[in-house]
Amino acid sequence: MENNQKNGFGVYHYANGELYDGQFIEDMISGYGKYVFASGAEYEGQWYEGEKHGMGILKFPNRDIFSGRFRDDMMDGSGKYVHYNGDVFEGTWHKGRKHGRGEFNGVDGRLIIGEWIDDVFTV
Repeated sequence: MENNQKNGFGVYHYANGELYDGQFIEDMISGYGKYVFASGAEYEGQWYEGEKHGMGILKFPNRDIFSGRFRDDMMDGSGKYVHYNGDVFEGTWHKGRKHGRGEFNGVDGRLIIGEWIDDVFTV
């Protein structure tokens, strides 16, 4: 602690049961770290001023996994989303939604390649 602020690497246990293990800059989660949410979700990767920002891996409580870029606490940029059932989408995201070029591979053999706009396949 410097000037009553968390700085450097450390582990912080929140009152709601959540846990952060990583870097703090001026009392904010920034840099690299792992956060375990009360919901059971886990994020490990880069942070900026308390938000997921940069490269990271987000594991959802239902066992889905996203690995890729984040911006402003949302999936944004290139990434790969693996559903617990084995379906995979790899492509571009914007504000948490599929947006741009992508490829969906279904466990049932479906292959969809093309453009998504606001989470909807277009062409």
